[in-house]
Amino acid sequence: MHIGFSLLVGVTIVLLAERRLVRIAGALYPLFVLFVIVATGNHFFLDAAAGALVAILAGAAVLASVSVREAARAGYAARAPYGAGAPLMIRS
Repeated sequence: MHIGFSLLVGVTIVLLAERRLVRIAGALYPLFVLFVIVATGNHFFLDAAAGALVAILAGAAVLASVSVREAARAGYAARAPYGAGAPLMIRS
């Protein structure tokens, strides 16, 4: 999970930093961590790929849940799971 953590940190820095140099450092951080863990023998490349996949899936899950919450706050209709009946209307 070295790579997973570094991806989460790097993406956060890229999204929130105001200075270009800091954003570049945030983007390069996961690559630096990849180099270090492979060069020192702590992990193999496929370990890093699996960690990156876990981080990407976790980020996608968070973004999906935020979108559902934002839709609920805005009062949009949320579709119920297939076979659960009519769509649920959420009012704030």
